[in-house]
Amino acid sequence: MTRSFSRRAFLKNSAFLGAYIPSYALSFPVNPNQDISKNNPDIGYYIQAQAHGLVPNSLDDQSATFQKLLNLSSKQDTPLFLPSGVYRVGGITLPRRTRLIGVAGSTRLSFNGRKFLMRSDRADITHIQGIVFDGLGLPLSQRGQGLLSLNIVRDLKIDRCEFVASGLHGVDITGASGFIGHCSFFDIGDTAIFSKQSNGGMTITDNDIERCGNGGILVHRFTKGDDGSVIRANRVKNIRAVNGGTGQWGNAINVFQAHNVSISNNHITQAAFSAIRANAAHNIQILGNHCRGSGETALYGEFSYEGAAIHNNLIDGGTIGISLANFNEGGRLATVTGNLIRNLSDALPYENKGNFKPGIGIYAEADTTLSANIIENVPQAGIHVGWGEFCRDVIVAQNIVRQAPWGITASVVRGAKNVIIRNNVLSQISKQAITGFKWARPETGELLGKRKSEYNHLTISGNRLS
Repeated sequence: MTRSFSRRAFLKNSAFLGAYIPSYALSFPVNPNQDISKNNPDIGYYIQAQAHGLVPNSLDDQSATFQKLLNLSSKQDTPLFLPSGVYRVGGITLPRRTRLIGVAGSTRLSFNGRKFLMRSDRADITHIQGIVFDGLGLPLSQRGQGLLSLNIVRDLKIDRCEFVASGLHGVDITGASGFIGHCSFFDIGDTAIFSKQSNGGMTITDNDIERCGNGGILVHRFTKGDDGSVIRANRVKNIRAVNGGTGQWGNAINVFQAHNVSISNNHITQAAFSAIRANAAHNIQILGNHCRGSGETALYGEFSYEGAAIHNNLIDGGTIGISLANFNEGGRLATVTGNLIRNLSDALPYENKGNFKPGIGIYAEADTTLSANIIENVPQAGIHVGWGEFCRDVIVAQNIVRQAPWGITASVVRGAKNVIIRNNVLSQISKQAITGFKWARPETGELLGKRKSEYNHLTISGNRLS
């Protein structure tokens, strides 16, 4: 690995003596109001691991000693501090109350290859700060599919940690509520952060994620329901799809059956499929994200999603900029405003056996407004509305489409309903500005400027071609 892990060091030294160290010796002073050590009258002190027999940089397996210290920390309700160094461990089970602190970038838990690195089951508190979890690329067992695997945690905080070379996931969480922030994930075999069935919502913020096999950040639920997670200001880069497929894998951020999730201000580069993919997720917000070099659809609302606000995103690259599809499955209800979409491609990362042609700026089907978007340099249509009869109540207003064969296209198949196209500016259109389509093929001549169309569900007015 070429990544340096010293850049975030926040302790000036690790030469601490005695069984405990005072908080004023650390560069992150403990504040009683932060609830780091609830019910502990001596909150300013830590259990010093080195004084209790844990040896930095030893070649020996230190799992048993580390486990005893974690149990002691839980019993005394006092944080455990690990000085700089490498600790070879595995099969570690976190107690119900875990507070573990290291020197960020320098305290490293190196996986011994036995079953799993670290896991917990039904914890009240799990607070971990400043630890490097190094999986060495070794396989992980079903009992612990992440370098850190957590099952049901009431109060979770993971801060300034690093997760590297995992055989599966970085952090694998089920039924947790809390925070993962200021962490780094590199060379992860599957997914960096996999949150399932969150209980009260996760805040996932300011993380660096790079070189993952199948996904960056996943927020899933086993059945549809409220989740309330917040995913913001993360940098996600180079997400592959080693499991193949047509979009099940290879997404930088993926939300599945989780309602009321907010995804904002993330920087996403080179996802094999989507930068952000929301599947059957109600009331999702996708705001102000920067998405470059997506292999397929950059921003995707699909299947039975209901309610999506997609505003002020910048998209450069991909085969579709924004897609709101699957009205046949109940996918509907969205606002798409103020997005900038450019430089799309029609080359899919898999064989296209259907007749749907990629290379579209914005695609929408039902109960949606598309307004004040700018689309430039696309190989098919700037905006396409409907797919056959799956077309209902869409407004396309005050958008700019430049450098496209087709400006705005809409379904004219029998059963399509209510499309309003008004006050859009269309520039450098090589075929037709506004066109009716039957499925994937053009059906009408130029509709721009016509006062009346034979298709009663279409209302077209005030558009300009230059």
